[in-house]
Amino acid sequence: MEHLARTNPYPYDITVLGAQGSYLKTKEYGDMFDMACGIAVNNLGHNYRAIKAAALKTVDQYAHINVYGEFNIREQLKYAELLAEEVQIYNSDENKVWFCTSGTEANELAMKLALLSTGKKGFIALEDGFHGRSLGSLSLTHKPTYRVPFAHMVNRNLTVWIKPGDEIPQEYDNRAALFMELIQGEAGVVALDPEWVQYVRNWCTENEVLLVIDEVQTGFGRTGTQFAQTQYNIQPDIMTLGKALGGGYPLGAVVASSERFRSMSHDNPFTHLSTFGGNPVSVAAGTVMFRETRKVKLLQKVQDSNVLAHRAFKDFEYARLQGKGLMLGLVLNDDIDIDSVVQNIWKSGVFCGRVLYGSNTIRLYAPLNSTNSDVYNKMLRVREAVQESVR
Repeated sequence: MEHLARTNPYPYDITVLGAQGSYLKTKEYGDMFDMACGIAVNNLGHNYRAIKAAALKTVDQYAHINVYGEFNIREQLKYAELLAEEVQIYNSDENKVWFCTSGTEANELAMKLALLSTGKKGFIALEDGFHGRSLGSLSLTHKPTYRVPFAHMVNRNLTVWIKPGDEIPQEYDNRAALFMELIQGEAGVVALDPEWVQYVRNWCTENEVLLVIDEVQTGFGRTGTQFAQTQYNIQPDIMTLGKALGGGYPLGAVVASSERFRSMSHDNPFTHLSTFGGNPVSVAAGTVMFRETRKVKLLQKVQDSNVLAHRAFKDFEYARLQGKGLMLGLVLNDDIDIDSVVQNIWKSGVFCGRVLYGSNTIRLYAPLNSTNSDVYNKMLRVREAVQESVR
């Protein structure tokens, strides 16, 4: 441990010995129900048999080759077709998919694509939105905690922010794109108002500003539908994907019209590349995950689990539950110490994490294929752990 760099001075210090299904096997706490899922990455839990088989089959053929779209890699072609057909893109006759390695990189690519295809400069983003920590995506991410240390490296005029629910100033019509999460994870798992989302779509259309929907965290059944866009009846000009996209392996993607991608691939070739983007192993694993998470039976189970989760916290005086599907945030009362609560939850046999900086919210992201009874019982354990913390 002494040679591993940490992201903060207070790491979890939990030793994971193995993982299977909805559970982590740990040295310090024994078996723990995983309510983090790698932050919405392992949507089907750990060691999912079909995902593992697909990954191993691909490894037997190759682990890595040029993945810039230069070769015809069958795993990429298959997954791209599935995603292009499933994702609804505004005013597009034919969608295309560009693979990269993460949600952050997908947002970086979306920024470039918006600039190149519109000829406009600058962006609009939402207060409390989160789109990554690289220098490009930091210019979209709102929290000053992330941006301020690097403010001298980010163009302060590149992005303007609006508060969800507010009217968009007309003078912002000279921007290339508006970036938006439908459920803001870093804000405390806050779902946007559907009527306001439709207003944003209409405003973008009328003012020729592209709408980029970031479904990095909400995608692949997490909210009770394959993509949250279905629940909001919204079609973006560009969609960014990541996290669960690779079935537990590193993968990101951008989906847009073939015409929009032409502004990069034909008009500005090689302006974006990714050495490991669309790695065959990640793509093969992700394809299995995609097919499983769009099954009606699984999605209905996620919606049923949401009902049970809310039932577990009904009339709870110390916290409220919010979010959609199994993308849930437990918002503690302001006077409750969230770190002591998290520690008590761990001791109860449930692993979870908190939303970072300025939010008293605990993420509760159970595997989508957990049984309804497991979800309900573990939610009750979380409730009891909160109660124990305030006694």
